Amino acid sequence: RFALEADALSPDELIHELLKAPVDLLWNGGIGTYIKAAHETHEQVGDRANDGVRADATELRCRVIGEGGNLGLTQAARVAFGEMGGRLNTDFIDNSAGVDCSDHEVNIKILLNELVAAGELTLKHRNRILLDMTGEVADLVLANNDHQTLTISLAEQHSLGRQDEYRRFIITLERDMGLNRTHEGLPGDTELLERARSGRVLTRPELAVLVAYAKMHIKRELVTGSFASDPAARALLHSAFPASMVNQFERELHRHRLRTQIIGTQAANVIVHHLGITSLMHLREMVGGTVDEVARAFFAAYRCLDLQTHWLDIERVSTTAQVKSAMRLELLEVARHATRWLLRNRRAAGSIDSLAAEFAPVLTDIHDCRLTLLGPSRAAQARARIEAWQAAGVSRELATRTAEASAWVTAFAIGDAAATGHVDIAVVADHHATLGGALALDSLAEKLLAIEPATHWQAMERDILVEDVTAAQNRLAASSAASGLSADDWLQDHDSQRLNWQAIVRDLTQSPGGEFAVLTMTCRKLNDLWRGV
Repeated sequence: RFALEADALSPDELIHELLKAPVDLLWNGGIGTYIKAAHETHEQVGDRANDGVRADATELRCRVIGEGGNLGLTQAARVAFGEMGGRLNTDFIDNSAGVDCSDHEVNIKILLNELVAAGELTLKHRNRILLDMTGEVADLVLANNDHQTLTISLAEQHSLGRQDEYRRFIITLERDMGLNRTHEGLPGDTELLERARSGRVLTRPELAVLVAYAKMHIKRELVTGSFASDPAARALLHSAFPASMVNQFERELHRHRLRTQIIGTQAANVIVHHLGITSLMHLREMVGGTVDEVARAFFAAYRCLDLQTHWLDIERVSTTAQVKSAMRLELLEVARHATRWLLRNRRAAGSIDSLAAEFAPVLTDIHDCRLTLLGPSRAAQARARIEAWQAAGVSRELATRTAEASAWVTAFAIGDAAATGHVDIAVVADHHATLGGALALDSLAEKLLAIEPATHWQAMERDILVEDVTAAQNRLAASSAASGLSADDWLQDHDSQRLNWQAIVRDLTQSPGGEFAVLTMTCRKLNDLWRGV
């Protein structure tokens, strides 16, 4: 069974060979470091008791490694195994349930013990409550485990073609969080650039380190800001405790002495799980803003788009991991774009509740015209995804809701334009769709999205240009809708601008390869040509 050829082996030799057995799963427990990288010496590992059994990562024939003990592998061994195509996380990910359970226990006991000290609860009753909520705490812990490993899996896919974004994120952590690459086993810039050239991404063990640092970074900023005082943060506080405890002690929970820290932890978890590891750096580089402002914008979008329900629906569906990953990536990009739009356009708008109250009705009002807001090409792509996901076992409703989700970001802007111009939102949406085709604005946005950026900064400029095109399209839609004319009649009234713009678009299509500089200049001409309309 273990492909052993020797007739006899000493105990150490047997363990050494078993580590290299051709099995699906190698699960380690207990104490000791059993796997090292080929370039590491036993002395560097620092576990002399297991020098005689230790194997190199390159010798392993298992497919998956699970770490039930601490330091079963060196970080260099984990990375080497991941580079070989093996599947693994790290010990602090695979063992996170123990720490998480302790965190829950401490937070719960702080509250209950204060009630006992105040004479509002007997010790016997307190112990009964602790025993009764054991199952609920286990469910909370396991849900966190699921989300954490899914975040790493999502980052594997998200980092494809975005290696420079992740490299810059590591540099940000070095500056802001004191990250030590050598200590954490992360590659240097030279190696990261070489990986990018060869199409290789960070391994799961490396991404696990970044997940931990990303959460710590966001939490540290949130606990020193005002986010915890936002009324909507109450829900985050509640999410850290069993429902039975919230029902019995809701008033006492809001006096919890670790309230701000708990809210910061929960908020950081949700942000990293749904926006990705690099989201905070990405958003602040794109549009600026404090961490409090980013968090408020995200949680407003999170509520408007009902992302929590949407993510849970994807988790429950019976389909392949690849399909689920594609659907989650779709939502991640939508959440980023919606957060970015709110940051650019409603940064000083106040609370999460006020933002959600403004935009949640907008999504309902244009529910039936989502596909037309995407433009012909992106609508065709959405239909193709719907068909593919249905064939893989996803319900048509969930497949459609996910594939058309990017239209919701456009809906934010259309709702804003309709409110500014005091025009019916359905009329603005109709004009938006008509003008997008008539003026080739949909085509321009698609050309921009098709660009393979050469640098991180070019990727940021591309995304901003796409948003600028959409913003210009919405301004024109609001203006034409406010005129009382149909979109076609409005275009006739602005024939000179239309003809000039069509000439510019013709020049673009005749340019070799649709170069980035040509597209950038075209977007600038778009704003100049239609300014004041």
